[in-house]
Amino acid sequence: MRPVVLLGVSRSGTTLLRVLLGKSPDLAAPPETPWITGAYGRGSLRDLIDALIEAPTGPVENLSGLDEDAVYAAGRAFVETLLAPYAAARGKSRLVLKTPKDLPHVGFLARLFPDASFVHVRRDGRDVACSTVRRKGMVGLGAHGAVTLENALLRWVEWEDHLRAVVAKGALSLAATVRYEDLVEEPEAVLRALCAAVSARFEPAMLDYDLEGIDLPAWEAGSTDVREHATIDRASVGRFRREVPPAEQAALEARFGADLARLCYL
Repeated sequence: MRPVVLLGVSRSGTTLLRVLLGKSPDLAAPPETPWITGAYGRGSLRDLIDALIEAPTGPVENLSGLDEDAVYAAGRAFVETLLAPYAAARGKSRLVLKTPKDLPHVGFLARLFPDASFVHVRRDGRDVACSTVRRKGMVGLGAHGAVTLENALLRWVEWEDHLRAVVAKGALSLAATVRYEDLVEEPEAVLRALCAAVSARFEPAMLDYDLEGIDLPAWEAGSTDVREHATIDRASVGRFRREVPPAEQAALEARFGADLARLCYL
């Protein structure tokens, strides 16, 4: 199915982009799929594939001629079989997949979907942190601890660096990078360029912010954000500057200034 896979730290605008791409004539954009990598801590396809490959009683160890690639191919066929009816019901030929907490497992995703168009969605880590704290009743930081601005920035740096390292090693190739700030400022230009990069058709109706036919489950923090807006707007850009006291801004930028500069946000 040559899926489009959106990769971005949680609260970076991946849901907004998922909704907009789901209006392309070619792309069906279901809600998050945490069951692929186990993003929310439950059993996953990734766990199953690892077990099938590594377990001494598994098929790779016991069936001659069966290798790891065959197991990944079976996993890919499972995802396609499961989600193909969703795309077909909408008259679409391809899928958009996005689960922000998949980001630590991008190597697995690259092997599971070798023909995917991977798109990096990037947002200023300071605003990511503010958005994370704002939705702390719905989101958590896992091993990074309590939901604070500092911990959210720490996760942003680590996950962005992890993606950069995987790309630098050649394990994954990005079809495009989308800055959230550019998406909300110039949505038509960004969507036109992105559709061209992933070989999907752009239509002006993608800009209408029509949510009809888009699944927005209540458990997704990003879906909650999308439902709260009537149009694409830039209201959340610069939230760090507006909402964080100046002394705390200075302390956080002293702590993360080098990272923000390195990641092109300072």
